[in-house]
Amino acid sequence: MGGMYVDFDMECLENVEPLLQKGCCFGTDTDENIIYASHVKGGYLNNTFITSTPKHPFIGKIVEHVFDENRILPSADTHKLLYVLQTSGALMLSDTYDAYEGKDDVYIIPACNIAPFSVMEA
Repeated sequence: MGGMYVDFDMECLENVEPLLQKGCCFGTDTDENIIYASHVKGGYLNNTFITSTPKHPFIGKIVEHVFDENRILPSADTHKLLYVLQTSGALMLSDTYDAYEGKDDVYIIPACNIAPFSVMEA
Protein backbone atom coordinates (compact mmCIF):
# COMPACT_ATOMS: atom_id res chain seq x y z
CA MET A 1 0.00 0.00 0.00
CA GLY A 2 1.86 3.07 -1.21
CA GLY A 3 1.37 6.07 -3.43
CA MET A 4 -0.09 9.54 -3.19
CA TYR A 5 -3.51 10.88 -2.24
CA VAL A 6 -4.54 14.49 -2.88
CA ASP A 7 -7.97 16.04 -2.28
CA PHE A 8 -9.71 17.22 -5.45
CA ASP A 9 -9.89 20.79 -4.18
CA MET A 10 -6.11 21.10 -3.85
CA GLU A 11 -3.90 22.87 -6.38
CA CYS A 12 -0.23 22.00 -6.76
CA LEU A 13 1.92 25.14 -6.66
CA GLU A 14 5.32 23.40 -6.52
CA ASN A 15 6.94 20.17 -7.67
CA VAL A 16 5.98 17.33 -5.29
CA GLU A 17 8.72 14.97 -6.54
CA PRO A 18 10.98 15.55 -3.47
CA LEU A 19 8.12 14.48 -1.17
CA LEU A 20 7.78 11.19 -3.04
CA GLN A 21 11.33 10.33 -1.95
CA LYS A 22 10.36 10.44 1.75
CA GLY A 23 8.88 7.42 3.51
CA CYS A 24 5.55 8.94 4.48
CA CYS A 25 4.23 12.51 4.32
CA PHE A 26 1.16 14.22 5.74
CA GLY A 27 0.19 17.85 5.61
CA THR A 28 -0.87 20.14 8.41
CA ASP A 29 -3.41 22.93 8.32
CA THR A 30 -3.31 26.51 9.51
CA ASP A 31 -4.93 27.46 12.80
CA GLU A 32 -7.38 29.60 10.84
CA ASN A 33 -8.66 26.53 8.98
CA ILE A 34 -8.81 24.20 12.00
CA ILE A 35 -12.10 23.01 13.50
CA TYR A 36 -10.71 20.36 15.86
CA ALA A 37 -7.94 20.30 18.45
CA SER A 38 -5.36 17.54 18.04
CA HIS A 39 -1.90 19.14 17.92
CA VAL A 40 0.93 17.78 15.82
CA LYS A 41 4.27 19.64 15.74
CA GLY A 42 2.67 23.05 16.02
CA GLY A 43 -0.10 22.18 13.61
CA TYR A 44 -2.72 19.61 12.89
CA LEU A 45 -2.30 16.50 10.78
CA ASN A 46 -4.80 16.41 7.95
CA ASN A 47 -5.66 14.11 5.10
CA THR A 48 -5.66 16.55 2.18
CA PHE A 49 -2.22 15.42 0.95
CA ILE A 50 -0.63 12.05 1.76
CA THR A 51 2.33 10.21 0.25
CA SER A 52 3.73 6.86 1.33
CA THR A 53 6.14 4.18 0.24
CA PRO A 54 4.63 0.68 0.03
CA LYS A 55 4.00 -0.99 3.40
CA HIS A 56 4.97 2.05 5.47
CA PRO A 57 4.34 1.18 9.15
CA PHE A 58 2.44 4.41 9.90
CA ILE A 59 -0.04 3.76 7.09
CA GLY A 60 -0.34 0.23 8.51
CA LYS A 61 -1.21 1.71 11.93
CA ILE A 62 -3.90 3.89 10.36
CA VAL A 63 -5.47 0.94 8.55
CA GLU A 64 -5.23 -1.14 11.73
CA HIS A 65 -6.98 1.59 13.71
CA VAL A 66 -9.80 2.10 11.18
CA PHE A 67 -10.59 -1.62 11.10
CA ASP A 68 -10.10 -2.31 14.84
CA GLU A 69 -13.31 -3.99 15.97
CA ASN A 70 -12.55 -3.12 19.61
CA ARG A 71 -12.15 0.62 19.20
CA ILE A 72 -14.68 2.86 20.86
CA LEU A 73 -16.71 4.81 18.32
CA PRO A 74 -18.27 8.20 19.00
CA SER A 75 -21.93 8.29 19.98
CA ALA A 76 -24.51 8.20 17.19
CA ASP A 77 -25.59 11.63 18.48
CA THR A 78 -22.21 13.13 17.53
CA HIS A 79 -22.32 15.85 14.86
CA LYS A 80 -21.74 14.19 11.46
CA LEU A 81 -18.59 16.16 10.60
CA LEU A 82 -17.05 15.49 14.01
CA TYR A 83 -17.95 11.79 13.66
CA VAL A 84 -16.07 11.59 10.34
CA LEU A 85 -13.08 13.50 11.75
CA GLN A 86 -12.92 11.14 14.74
CA THR A 87 -13.39 7.85 12.88
CA SER A 88 -11.53 8.25 9.59
CA GLY A 89 -10.53 11.88 9.16
CA ALA A 90 -8.01 14.39 10.41
CA LEU A 91 -8.68 13.94 14.13
CA MET A 92 -8.19 10.16 13.89
CA LEU A 93 -4.98 10.69 11.89
CA SER A 94 -3.65 13.16 14.45
CA ASP A 95 -4.48 10.88 17.37
CA THR A 96 -2.88 7.89 15.61
CA TYR A 97 0.23 9.97 14.92
CA ASP A 98 0.38 11.16 18.54
CA ALA A 99 0.49 7.51 19.68
CA TYR A 100 2.92 6.40 16.95
CA GLU A 101 6.47 5.67 18.11
CA GLY A 102 8.18 6.08 14.72
CA LYS A 103 7.48 9.79 14.25
CA ASP A 104 10.98 10.39 12.83
CA ASP A 105 9.98 8.39 9.74
CA VAL A 106 6.89 10.54 9.04
CA TYR A 107 7.50 13.89 7.37
CA ILE A 108 5.04 16.57 8.42
CA ILE A 109 4.62 19.09 5.62
CA PRO A 110 4.34 22.63 7.02
CA ALA A 111 0.92 24.25 6.81
CA CYS A 112 2.25 27.08 4.63
CA ASN A 113 3.09 24.49 1.94
CA ILE A 114 -0.24 22.65 2.12
CA ALA A 115 -2.71 25.43 2.87
CA PRO A 116 -1.08 28.69 1.77
CA PHE A 117 -4.47 30.39 1.56
CA SER A 118 -7.18 30.75 4.18
CA VAL A 119 -10.68 29.44 3.55
CA MET A 120 -11.75 32.97 2.63
CA GLU A 121 -8.86 33.45 0.17
CA ALA A 122 -9.23 30.12 -1.63
